Amino acid sequence: MARPRVIVADTDESYVIPLQKKFAELFADKIDLEIITDKDYFNQLFSLSQHADILLVSDTLYNSGLKKHDIRHLMILSEHYEPGQTDELDICRLFKYTSVREIFNEITGRCKDTLYAEQDAGKETKIILITSASGGVGKTSVAFGLCRCLERNYKKTLYVNADRLQSFQWMLENGEPIRDASVYAGLSGNLGNVYRIVRHVIRKEGFSYLPPFKAALMSLGIPYRVFALLAEAARKEQEYDYIVIDADSVFDEEKAALMQLADKILIVTKQTEYAVKATNELIQNVNRNNREFHFEGNPEDMDDIFGGMFGGMFGGHGSRQNGTGSNNQSGGSGRSSFHGGFGNSGFQSRGQDVTSDLTVTFDEAAFGCDKIITLTGSDGRKQTLKLHIPAGIEDGKSIRLQGKGGAGIGGAQDGDLLICIHVSEKPGFTRKGADVYTTANIPFTTAVLGGEAIIQTLNGRVSCRIKPGTQSGSKIRLKGKGVANMRDPKTFGDLYVTVQIEVPTNLSAEALAKLKEFEKASSGKKGGFHAA
Repeated sequence: MARPRVIVADTDESYVIPLQKKFAELFADKIDLEIITDKDYFNQLFSLSQHADILLVSDTLYNSGLKKHDIRHLMILSEHYEPGQTDELDICRLFKYTSVREIFNEITGRCKDTLYAEQDAGKETKIILITSASGGVGKTSVAFGLCRCLERNYKKTLYVNADRLQSFQWMLENGEPIRDASVYAGLSGNLGNVYRIVRHVIRKEGFSYLPPFKAALMSLGIPYRVFALLAEAARKEQEYDYIVIDADSVFDEEKAALMQLADKILIVTKQTEYAVKATNELIQNVNRNNREFHFEGNPEDMDDIFGGMFGGMFGGHGSRQNGTGSNNQSGGSGRSSFHGGFGNSGFQSRGQDVTSDLTVTFDEAAFGCDKIITLTGSDGRKQTLKLHIPAGIEDGKSIRLQGKGGAGIGGAQDGDLLICIHVSEKPGFTRKGADVYTTANIPFTTAVLGGEAIIQTLNGRVSCRIKPGTQSGSKIRLKGKGVANMRDPKTFGDLYVTVQIEVPTNLSAEALAKLKEFEKASSGKKGGFHAA
């Protein structure tokens, strides 16, 4: 199988290099990558018939003649933010001055069929079963959250609700039940290939899902084993990376058979004595070998739960190995976390996590700082702590202080304090991730003739070269003048400056005469100046 040919074309070499490194990092020896920074060479290359699996081209190099070539995926790096399609081709426009990560994620998402074709070949579909020992714990919300996380990570996912009485339709945009009589006849009959019976009614809202049945299984004459047969048949078809089965709290022989098929089992519960005991009974019935299950994780952050299950797919928490259990069975928390096994010892419950809010300035978030905070406990006692605000923290992110939350029960560990950071605005500056955006006014003469302009950055004023003929609305990229990356403080985002041209007022008679001469000299020429 020939390796995909990927072409990245942009005359800005400094811009192309990070993309080149990212492709090389993830797809070394898997693609044929060509980087083109010379306009003449690009035009010469595409003067002949070309094939490319992916062509990523700046809008300065793009021309309509490219549609004559055999290009599977064509994407344009646009200087201006214009999401959607071009007027002439069904091709994607990407805003050039966003982060490399965002651009790369967009490319890999749209071109998954090309970049991951060889990698995905022969890969087996994984089945994840989500269940609970009691109702009302948020099981279906967790299942939907997992499906959306998988889909955002470019994994084809099928959601199947395996409740005997289904009521998940309110969570869907299209909650209309299955109306096709042939589906119900097929599922209540001899049960051949179940997946082929329901395949044509499967819908998609980000992830794919089997729509709800119009009535309870018992009323329709559909046996519960239909879900095990469906999962097994769908896995053989290999159309999906993951099948997520949302099963009810009933435990019987048919439910046990369904659990045997699963590669991962996630048991959702909540922090009440009844829920703990019910979960304990479920685990005792599932696992006869007295293996220990650990229920850990941050209930506000599903990354903590899923990080251990999927090797850090969901960002930054995979090393914690939360929700682990023997026999590939995993436990997670719907509302609050548990710690320790469910043995026959006394009831234990990890303390509740407590949330609080803290507002910092734009500069404090950008450069980091230490803040003195005062905590008031449930008993009214106050505690003063020094809180470190890491450089590059974003609005809405939380800082966790372990053991500063609610007290644990029965000797279990105390909960954590989660401080949600709110970043105030800074006049003249906006921020997107590690990148910062601002505007700068430059004289009319500098825009026309070129020269130097003083730009205000977060670190002070810098001199910036202005090219002759710079237009109002043009963007200047100052590399490394953004804020620090919180995960990698040694790397910084960029500062993007939108140029605004100052139109002169109160001109002298001599100046007006010179402008009229300029107008006359430019009259009739493309881009000519016209005085008011």
